[in-house]
Amino acid sequence: MQNTENLNPVLRVAREDYAADLVNIVESAIAQCQPGETLQGMGATVPVDSLCRAMEGIPYFIAMDSVNYQFWDVAESGDFVRYRHNGLEGALAMQQAFRQAWEAQAQLVQHLPSPSHTAFIVDSLRERIENHGVTGIFGDIPAASSRADILFEVLADASRLYVTSETLLSALLLRGNLGWQEAELLAQTFPLAYGDRYLKKAQLTLMFIAGQWNERNPRQACQLDVTAAADYQLPKILRAMGILSYSPELAARVDGQQLIAADSREERAIRAATVLACEKLAKHLNCTLSQVDFWLWVNRNQARSAQFHLTRTTAY
Repeated sequence: MQNTENLNPVLRVAREDYAADLVNIVESAIAQCQPGETLQGMGATVPVDSLCRAMEGIPYFIAMDSVNYQFWDVAESGDFVRYRHNGLEGALAMQQAFRQAWEAQAQLVQHLPSPSHTAFIVDSLRERIENHGVTGIFGDIPAASSRADILFEVLADASRLYVTSETLLSALLLRGNLGWQEAELLAQTFPLAYGDRYLKKAQLTLMFIAGQWNERNPRQACQLDVTAAADYQLPKILRAMGILSYSPELAARVDGQQLIAADSREERAIRAATVLACEKLAKHLNCTLSQVDFWLWVNRNQARSAQFHLTRTTAY
């Protein structure tokens, strides 16, 4: 397991935001944690024959993960609404819809070299969104307006997306490693999509890229220098496991599905404790942060009675 303690800037942010009076990390619960199986990383997320795999799928993952956030909403009636599309729910529904849209365009230009291939897909998707909106791809998805703005930023310049993808691919090939430097590059290049102080979606994108690469190249595995994703699913399962303990007031707000303002002290405390608790879990289990992250996400629905915190944000 790589030591990110003195490197990844997200850890500095998490230590600054940690507020034990709001969200406390329960060390004894971490000490008792023993998964029943060997923890695995994310693995490949697009099929072997997928047309998203040009340039190791990096342009696709950058574009797709840019809108990988907030798959819920609260209607004007006060009812909680969960995003569903084509028989799937949440992130999985979005990912399937975006992959189908990307592959439909890629099918038309399989014969072209990578730069032209990427440019055609990017330009075609941007035009489709301009003409039909994001609902033409995703159906009735929450935060449609912000998703359109973000996709316009990422798809505005195909050459910028391609060059950024080349930089990430070079780091993978030359160093065998992707980490916070590449996450910060994404945040600087696409600030609307990835400019989050916790680098959540940026680091998640690196996990997708590494998972796809490692599935195809197990002898040249890509190592990851990332923290866990500071989102709304991981703290939910960590709390259900007893690893995170919320103050009575915050617990009541989360359980009552009351909105918590983005960048508020409460929201920052939840995200900070999530990152730091996962660091401690990885050390306890002697595994990588990305393995802990994926294990928690896969088991998120085991805590069926638990609520996740509701914050309207494009960060997660």
